[in-house]
Amino acid sequence: MSLHNGVLDYTDLSVHHIEPLTEAWDRRLDDDNLITLNSFYHEQAEAGSITKDLLYELAASPPALNLEKLGHSNTDSPPLKITNSVNEME
Repeated sequence: MSLHNGVLDYTDLSVHHIEPLTEAWDRRLDDDNLITLNSFYHEQAEAGSITKDLLYELAASPPALNLEKLGHSNTDSPPLKITNSVNEME
């Protein structure tokens, strides 16, 4: 899932192995070595632009969606649209 312009997007997601398979085949299914990323962030992680430390931190404790930061209280109806299609986002 990614958040873009107030839209939760469930498209173009894949699993990233924080420790590459070529270096840690035995950790390929360890939950703490896996994180779901969209293609943009997956490419950044593969290139090393996102540190392994940050990826481990995110995998251990994904950030909570804070509606108050988006300008709504938790009692308001969410200002978010959930989409499974890129076309729905536009």
